[in-house]
Amino acid sequence: MADAEARLVQTARAAALNDMTRNDGFCQAMLKAALDTTPQLTEDNYSFWKDKMTGLLELRGVFTALESPSMALTNNESVELKLLLISKMDTITQNNVINSENRNSAKEIWKSIKERFALSQSSNRARVFNDFLYLNFKEDAIDSFIMEVRVSIKKMVNMGCQPTGCQGRFLLATGGEK
Repeated sequence: MADAEARLVQTARAAALNDMTRNDGFCQAMLKAALDTTPQLTEDNYSFWKDKMTGLLELRGVFTALESPSMALTNNESVELKLLLISKMDTITQNNVINSENRNSAKEIWKSIKERFALSQSSNRARVFNDFLYLNFKEDAIDSFIMEVRVSIKKMVNMGCQPTGCQGRFLLATGGEK
């Protein structure tokens, strides 16, 4: 079963590479635009960064292989992805993610990034929830407040918390104060 899946994905990757060769100019422009709009990963923007980076990796045709425990990346893919991942991290995040055990593997770096920011960890859940609870409202910055609320809600949804119904209205109305 795993061999059949690996062959199917390898065939799809070869087809994607063939398509990329045919549309090289367009793909290069798309890759450049994606690279330019993907921010550096910081302690505060993982959700946004992950969405952008996933799209970039899918466009490059390597996301499935990067996520799959049974598929290997080619040596060139691994080298390119290591450079990409490291170049899209700020120094603090890089120091917290890259270590002697994972520095030679794009897959291990990707796994380490996901583990570092996993919302399944209670400390990360608490940080996301506290960020939401302590949003500051300023009358002269309503638009930025609305954006901050949306980003916080997206982070909570990504961790499995659905602030809807009475709970969501209570949190929004009171800022979480009892």
